[in-house]
Amino acid sequence: FPNRFVTPTGVGSELQKAVKEILTARGSPMHISEIRAALVERGVPVPGKGTDANVIVHLRRAAQVFSVRGRGTYGLTVWKQERKSKGS
Repeated sequence: FPNRFVTPTGVGSELQKAVKEILTARGSPMHISEIRAALVERGVPVPGKGTDANVIVHLRRAAQVFSVRGRGTYGLTVWKQERKSKGS
């Protein structure tokens, strides 16, 4: 599949865009339940049953944008890259 999750369309892309905005505004990793709550607060539809697991699926499909930082905690992949370059 050609980079269908890099520039996707539809509900999944709206969710990914919103999560990126949420994390950028926060400036630090967030637990998935906080991310889902922020999506609900913004009125962003969460596909499927609207659970944390549904959000996780969409974040994992965009691994080039989002990365796991700990159990249930996600951040932007670029933050990891910036930290690595500062440490070298």
